[in-house]
Parts: sequence; C-alpha cells; structure tokens
Amino acid sequence: MQQVFIIRHGQTEWNLRKKRQGSLDSPLTKKGIEQARIVGNKLLDKGIEAIYSSTLNRAVETARIISEILNIKDVIYDNRLNEICYGILEGRTEDAINSQFSGIMEKRKKNKFLFKLPEGESYLDVKNRVRTLIDDIKKSGIKNVLIVAHRAVNMNIIGILLGMPNDDIVRISCSNNYLYRIKLPSKEVTCLDLEKGTLKNGLAYNQACM
Repeated sequence: MQQVFIIRHGQTEWNLRKKRQGSLDSPLTKKGIEQARIVGNKLLDKGIEAIYSSTLNRAVETARIISEILNIKDVIYDNRLNEICYGILEGRTEDAINSQFSGIMEKRKKNKFLFKLPEGESYLDVKNRVRTLIDDIKKSGIKNVLIVAHRAVNMNIIGILLGMPNDDIVRISCSNNYLYRIKLPSKEVTCLDLEKGTLKNGLAYNQACM
C-alpha cells in the first residue's frame, strides 16, 4: 500500500488580497506559516518518507517548515508541481479580472478544463505535466509521500490518482487548510480540515473553482 498526502501551500499575501498568483509569487502570511506548522505536526506519526514540492517560493517555504518538523533533510523540488500559469490574469485582483476580462472568463466557463488562458496554460496542460511526476512517485517504492503544491496542481493530482473525469476535477476544493490523504491502490480518500479539525471521508467540492 502507498499513501499520498497532498497539501496546498500556506496562505499568502496575494491570497489575502484576492490576487491571482499562478506562476508569480508572494510570501506566506503569519497564518500561512502557522498552517504549515500545523500540517507538520499532524503528519508526525504518518511515517512520511519523502516530500515533493513545487519550486515556487510559497510552496518551498511551506515544505521547508514541514520538513523541519518531520526531520526530513532533503525536499525534492520539481517544477512539474508549479502552479498553472494564468497568463495575462496573473498579478490582478479577482475584481479586476471580472471587470476587465469578462469575455475571456465567460469563454472559460464553457470548458474550464480545456480552455487555455492567453499567454498561459489550461488545466489539461497542468494534468499532462503532473501525470509524469505521479508515475515517478508510484514507481519510486516510497510508501508515504507528501506533495506540497498548488490549487490547480493538487486538483489534477487527486483526479489522476482517483481516475476522475476532467469535468469533476475542476470541482475539487483545494483550500489552504485541507490536507488530503489517498491510499493506493484502494483509492480511499480522507480530507482533514486543519482549521475546523474535522476529518471527512471523500473529497471536498466547490460549486466553482479558480
């Protein structure tokens, strides 16, 4: 049996200001740092053998905090885990995006998974690069692995591991305070809400997802 734990980076300054990050970056807030510490402490008894992280600083810092708590010296940084590139939308607030790029957003709603943002990526692009990493992890022989990444990346990781249709993948909720665990090959899923302290069997879903 293999267990894959999946966490999004801690809350960032741009998360707080509702600015689209994508391939850009902003530092963790105090809350984001504390979220990373909570994850590390929750995983102390889970036998984590390896940590894979995006190369974006918000994920790197989250992984560093967790790795120190778990006493894992070498985090594996891989740009296949980097967040979806939102192209011309990056660095803009959600209000600005909805007012200035309403036409693009309406087109995207029709097929969110396949729509490629101008100068950016589609969810399918992310899925294709993430799939190769998941194959590497499955072949590694590592029994308990933690992945520290981003919303769109984590949605695709979960979807790949569970064999989900693309239209369902875009509905998965990957909040900063959700810690997912997927057991393989059984595909048993649990979602721990770190803020509420509640454990749910199965996935959490959004009505709409960025």
